[in-house]
Amino acid sequence: MSALANPQRTLKCPPDIRSALAVLTCAVVAACHVATAQAAAPFAKTQATGFYRMMVGDIEVTALNDGIVPLPVDKLLSNVSPADISSSLARIYLGVPVDTSFNGFLVNTGSKLVLIDTGAGTLMDPGTGRLVTNLPAAGYQPEEVDEIYITHMHLDHVGGLTLNSQRVFSNATVRAAKTEGDYWLSPAKMAAAPNDARTAFQNAMNSLDPYVKAGKFYPFEGDITLVSGVRALGTHGHTPGHTSCRRESGQKAGHPRRLDPGQLLDPHPPSCPQGARVDPLSGAISETKDHRTRTE
Repeated sequence: MSALANPQRTLKCPPDIRSALAVLTCAVVAACHVATAQAAAPFAKTQATGFYRMMVGDIEVTALNDGIVPLPVDKLLSNVSPADISSSLARIYLGVPVDTSFNGFLVNTGSKLVLIDTGAGTLMDPGTGRLVTNLPAAGYQPEEVDEIYITHMHLDHVGGLTLNSQRVFSNATVRAAKTEGDYWLSPAKMAAAPNDARTAFQNAMNSLDPYVKAGKFYPFEGDITLVSGVRALGTHGHTPGHTSCRRESGQKAGHPRRLDPGQLLDPHPPSCPQGARVDPLSGAISETKDHRTRTE
């Protein structure tokens, strides 16, 4: 009679098979303990490498993330109530603060490597300053950058130029609108500014001075082609010499647009970020006659 036919009968395993089963059982138990230990590993708290690459005609453009900062848009925007801000954000499933991405753009024309803006470096939130590490991850080194175009001299655009008062991009020349440099790099303008605005001037000076002293700062005037495939367009208003860079190649063109928090609420808002102080004359005139006609 077989063992299946007789439930009272017990099968006996040879000693060597019993030993093998015991070892296998211990291995399974050990594996379970290992899996449990891995689940208790510390949080990584980092994101994947921050760059995105695309072609504009025959020009390669790489967006380099400098970091993400939660912005208190209810404190930054004027001429709009906090209730309107909250309700508008709620419609797109956002709240206050708004996580805002800061980026620079690396343009490879085939003959020149151009960086448009440099991020905040160490001047802002601990969540920024990553552009200089994302650049090598994208396949380039700081010393390979030929030219840097600064759209305007707020800290989140110029802070990455230097580290410990040294040039991060040792072989690069820096270019910005003359109007912008004349404003932010002027000790007289800083002395005339409100106390709470003077830090912005000092940040710009600290970031640009090493390049100025090295003879690596070349301001420009007007709408000009900075390098083949990249043209500067004056979009004054946010700052006195704010400039956009138009990428042109073949039949394709594009702008590295900045998205202010207010644009999440209204593409053409009446509000503007507080603290974006400019000369009353140049700021007011360029905002109405220049900036709006170019962007709308």
